[in-house]
Amino acid sequence: MQAPHGLGFAIDQRETDLCIIRERPVEEAYLRDLQQQALLWKRNRGLKKNQTVTFDVAWHNILGFATQERAETLVDLLNDALVDSGIRFELVSFDYVWRSEWFQLDLWTAEEMDMKETLRVGTSTTLNVYSCVPSYQGTRVAGSSAFPDDYGDDPVRDGIVLDVAFSPVGGEGGATFIHEVGHWLGLRHTFGPSCATDNDLVDDTETHLKPDLSNPPPAGTCPTSQFCPLGRTGPVENFMNYGFAGCQTLFTAGQIGRTEDQVAMYRPAPLTAAEMNGPEVLHAGRPAVWSVDVETGYGPYTYSWHVAQGFGITPIGSNAREITDTVRCTLRDCERYEELVTIACTITDSEGQQITVEHQVLVWN
Repeated sequence: MQAPHGLGFAIDQRETDLCIIRERPVEEAYLRDLQQQALLWKRNRGLKKNQTVTFDVAWHNILGFATQERAETLVDLLNDALVDSGIRFELVSFDYVWRSEWFQLDLWTAEEMDMKETLRVGTSTTLNVYSCVPSYQGTRVAGSSAFPDDYGDDPVRDGIVLDVAFSPVGGEGGATFIHEVGHWLGLRHTFGPSCATDNDLVDDTETHLKPDLSNPPPAGTCPTSQFCPLGRTGPVENFMNYGFAGCQTLFTAGQIGRTEDQVAMYRPAPLTAAEMNGPEVLHAGRPAVWSVDVETGYGPYTYSWHVAQGFGITPIGSNAREITDTVRCTLRDCERYEELVTIACTITDSEGQQITVEHQVLVWN
């Protein structure tokens, strides 16, 4: 039987090629996103969208059955599929792992966690790919993926596991890899358990039932799945549906928007940008307020304030994004008419990344 590409947690199917994911119920996923958005606004960050984010790809090749050339081709195909988004991927490492016990890997077991604890690199913005021969409850599967909102609770499990057989050769087109990365970016399956359920939380993908993949179509043709009401043509071209070789070619605009939302909420860019706000000129002895807004990074954040020139500023709290205090001149400083003072704040995110931002103030004595 021809191997299907877009695959999910559907172990009741007769196919041997499936992918294993743990989708939260639709209502729970929706509420979780709302809570995360509220938390980001509370931290004065909000959703930092419309940015170009490049994710590093770290490829772990178990027993050497994959090749770096094929991995690079897959990443190129993935970037082509995401061309309308601000999301890009770059293969930064490809390592050979000679551990036979991880080649035929049982998913959702201690064996999988042992492999990931040993090999995983990077942060929430690093896509770790493990190529091996995965199985679930005795059935060989095409792959497995974690969702971005799982990262905070279980960072070790993050990444995707990909069967070495699914490579961009022989007309495969890399759809399985793209499908799994779609999950890693927060996309759900387009189909649901019933006609009453909008499974993927995307407006421009119509509700439909799970396609029947038990009878492959004639060569060069694509099957149809069924929307609700039954009888309408299904989204056979969508990467997040189930399909056959050569049939899956696109993400919708709504899916692209969801990936950007999910990245902004759960996989923000590394801590590389922040801005400080405060007065440009002030008189010694008068109170002033400085604050910082973090534009990238993975919260929560800690803040450490200092004044480079030694003016006596004691912040209200060293772990606050805003300080209110008085610039007090010393005897030496008061001998001068004015002084250029640098207010600095070092920000640390939850993954240990740091950035220091500065703001210069002209102090009149």
